[in-house]
Amino acid sequence: MSLKLEEYFFTQAKLTLAQFAIKLEAYCLTGMGDVAKNYHKEILHLRSQCATLIGEKFSAIVAPYTPRLIYQGFHSVITLKYGVIVEGWSLPVFHPPGDLGSCVELETLFHTWNMGVAKFVKLTSKQLQEGIKQWRD
Repeated sequence: MSLKLEEYFFTQAKLTLAQFAIKLEAYCLTGMGDVAKNYHKEILHLRSQCATLIGEKFSAIVAPYTPRLIYQGFHSVITLKYGVIVEGWSLPVFHPPGDLGSCVELETLFHTWNMGVAKFVKLTSKQLQEGIKQWRD
């Protein structure tokens, strides 16, 4: 192999051809490609499960209306219009399941909703008015 090709490869991959060959062989022998594919499939499956479960619970609480569940600006879009809040959200930030990239976060989210720890709550008119006062202050 020409020295130029080996030099180019090293500058791009930061590995010599021999190092790259060893890593490639190890990757192929261990099946790590399949592990990564399976993890990605699991993430997609968990995202779908969470979105479906949360969507069903949202639809049930806002029935007969069928608004789209909005995560960003939830209070201004959903709470003020439909009088619905979220209790028991298990993650630090209120994001849709599709934005999450960890099986641990997605499993936590799914189980808290599935077990009823996280839920949508319909506020009474009085609770909504009190909440509006607090959010504006």
